[in-house]
Amino acid sequence: MKMVLLLLILPSCLCAPTFVVNVTQSSYQAEEKHNITLEWTFSTKADRSWRDLFILCSLLAPLREAVLYRVHEGLELSESQDGQFAGRVQSDKDVLREGRIRLHVSRLRTEDSGLYVCNVRTDSGSGSGRCRLNVRRRYHLIGSSEPIVAAPGDDVILPCRVDPDMDAVEKTVEWSKPDLEVDPSDRQKYVFLYRSQRENRHMMMAAYIERTSLSSEGLKHGDVSLRIRNVTLKDSGRFRCLIPTLRTDAEVRLVVDPDFVSSTASETPDLIHPEPQNETSVSGRRSRHHIFITVVILLFFICLSAAFACNMKKFPACDPESGDGSTAWPPCSKAERYEEEISAGSTLLQPPVSSEIQTNNLDAMRPHG
Repeated sequence: MKMVLLLLILPSCLCAPTFVVNVTQSSYQAEEKHNITLEWTFSTKADRSWRDLFILCSLLAPLREAVLYRVHEGLELSESQDGQFAGRVQSDKDVLREGRIRLHVSRLRTEDSGLYVCNVRTDSGSGSGRCRLNVRRRYHLIGSSEPIVAAPGDDVILPCRVDPDMDAVEKTVEWSKPDLEVDPSDRQKYVFLYRSQRENRHMMMAAYIERTSLSSEGLKHGDVSLRIRNVTLKDSGRFRCLIPTLRTDAEVRLVVDPDFVSSTASETPDLIHPEPQNETSVSGRRSRHHIFITVVILLFFICLSAAFACNMKKFPACDPESGDGSTAWPPCSKAERYEEEISAGSTLLQPPVSSEIQTNNLDAMRPHG
């Protein structure tokens, strides 16, 4: 009886489907803007028809499924590809007949991170394989392409910041002078060393202790600029800023010139985010503001002078009515009185008549009796 059961089970095992989809790597790590190749394998036969091949590879995003690659009846359907991957995915067609799916994804983005699933269906069966991709944001340090010039005794800031912005409080920041020959056995080889969220003076050069610092507030936004107080001629040269975990560095050149006329603190530009166009804009606004104030003051004095002249015309130069000096103005002469009467619109436009003529006129007007 046992022999009969064994003979019945054995054929069923031999006929069980053997189609399998595997991933060559279950997890991938990459940096932003880099390229990567995702690969799956599936069972295949030499005489398999391409029309029986169906492939759908997708990124399972939190709220949607983004199609990465699709084959329908042996034909690639690029129009099914999600816009997120448009122009960035190339398949290796030569190995597809061998049962290998190789997808080259270029110019990786952080949103490409996630779980990738490839579903394969043939006349032999179907299956799926999964792998996870983690795309790290690519950071780099930005220094200054122009040298920082200062006079001896000045305080300077050597600009260096992480782009894009990030919290660098827990990062290690190393400032050094690559041109300075330092004994490899000497532990004190750094201009400034920030490690474990504090300054590490045990590995700093004695000449820079107490003179160098970072901004604790700036570190929160990726600003790792170095401040050097009371610079000397020996400070001239190249300075290198390095964040080891980001595998990126930047250089800044400092020139200490005895003939350089240093600016006041209020006039020092922002070395971290230089924006000369903004400074020009501010200067232009100030100039226009000064011109506007000058014009307003000038117009005010012109109006004041005109008003004063108008008021002066209302007061006579002399008193045409009184000649005894009882008023504040001196008595007018005959010519001045005549001019005053004309300017006042008087009807007495004829010269004054003598007293003799006036007496004769009065006699003529009296009745004769």
